[in-house]
Amino acid sequence: MLRKETGTDGQKITNAIDKALTTDATSVGAFSLRGIRSAAKELMEATEDFDRKEFFNAFFRLYGLCTAPDVRARGVFHPSSLQSACPRSLVYELSDAPRDAVKSSITGALQRTFDLGSWFHLYTQNILLKLGYLEAAEVPVVNEERYINGKADGVFAWDVFGEKVVLEIKTMNDMAYQKAIFKPFQKHEFQASLYARELGATKILYLYFNKNTSAMKEFLLPLNETMLAQADKIMGGTIEHVRNGTVPDRSCSDSCCDAAFDCPFRSHCFGL
Repeated sequence: MLRKETGTDGQKITNAIDKALTTDATSVGAFSLRGIRSAAKELMEATEDFDRKEFFNAFFRLYGLCTAPDVRARGVFHPSSLQSACPRSLVYELSDAPRDAVKSSITGALQRTFDLGSWFHLYTQNILLKLGYLEAAEVPVVNEERYINGKADGVFAWDVFGEKVVLEIKTMNDMAYQKAIFKPFQKHEFQASLYARELGATKILYLYFNKNTSAMKEFLLPLNETMLAQADKIMGGTIEHVRNGTVPDRSCSDSCCDAAFDCPFRSHCFGL
């Protein structure tokens, strides 16, 4: 029986969960077919001489591996972070420059926010797959010539809209949700338009989820050509710098600013 703790240990369970999230104690690593096969075998073995604890340990390991992120590719552009990235870090990323071991500043609460967003993606993709609306979920978007690497949330079956449409799911708090009245946010159009162009789609279905109320709304729009032109300019400029062996001016005023400490290329950039 758990006893109620007092003093600084009054939040024993909450603190333990936060610590587990900030230290990756719950992580099973990257997506791996070999790991999934092994975990599936363990789950089946746990049903032979059923033990509830062993069964659920095996189940959660299998679930974690099935939902684990892929190993993040290096030397490529990631559409999800391209628009807001430091221009110099993009050059370093594309040229696979030496990295620092940056300690994550993500709190337990923020990690839960990320995890719940990921869970809602799976929840929605599962429903749409069961309805027969999605042709595929978590669709790889790779263009070696453009150095693009990412994943679209899904691609709808052709007969749903009579054309190829990409799914883009976004979760947000009520304040942000209420601001998206007539159209999605441009930063979301930037990312999704890149995915859609690479996949040969003509439109994007933006599905917004309000984490405060569970309300949903959708926007069906063509690719944003303005955002695509901006993306092409960013990627083209970065590729030119890499080919010429040059770098853009620094965005950080010095090596001690917050952005610099969060950057994996801090030492390389400032020659530390």
